[in-house]
Amino acid sequence: TEILLSAIPEMPIYAYRFAWGLRDGVLDPYIRFLMGAPHGADIPFYTGDFSGVQERFPAGVISEHNEPGRNMLSSLMRDYLRHFLYTGNPNAEGQPTWQRYTPNPRSAEILWLDASLDQTIVQSICKLVKKDILSQMDNDPRLAAEQRIWLKNNLFAGRFFW
Repeated sequence: TEILLSAIPEMPIYAYRFAWGLRDGVLDPYIRFLMGAPHGADIPFYTGDFSGVQERFPAGVISEHNEPGRNMLSSLMRDYLRHFLYTGNPNAEGQPTWQRYTPNPRSAEILWLDASLDQTIVQSICKLVKKDILSQMDNDPRLAAEQRIWLKNNLFAGRFFW
C-alpha cells in the first residue's frame, strides 16, 4: 500500500478491519473458535445476501438472534461501498467518517466494522505496525520463547505487514 501511495499519492485508499462475530453474545464462543478469521466473511455484508453463509459455515453463524445488528452493519457497509463506487470516497452525511489511508504508521485511518446484537459499532483504529506487533508478542506472558520464534518465522513471515 505504501508503495502504491508513493507512486500515485492521489490514489483513494480506504482500509478496514472486519470484526463482526468477535463480540460476546453475537456468536456462540464455540462457533467463533471454529470460524477463526475466515477470509471473505465480509462479502455477504456487502451484498446483503447471507444464504451462502448458512451453507458454508457452522449452524448458528447466521441467526435471528444476531439479525438486527448484522443487517444494520450490512446496510452501512453497502452505503460505504456505493458512495465509494460513485465518488471515489466512501463517506456520506450521517455516517461515521472513514479516513483515507496514509503512509503515516501512527495515523488511525483503518475503520473497525463490527456490530453487537442490535447496533453497528464503527470506530477508527491504528493500522498494524510490525514494531508494535513484535513488542506486544515479546511482552505477552502467555507465549513461550519457542512460540514467539515460531510465530515470527512461520505465521508472520511473508505477510502483508512483514
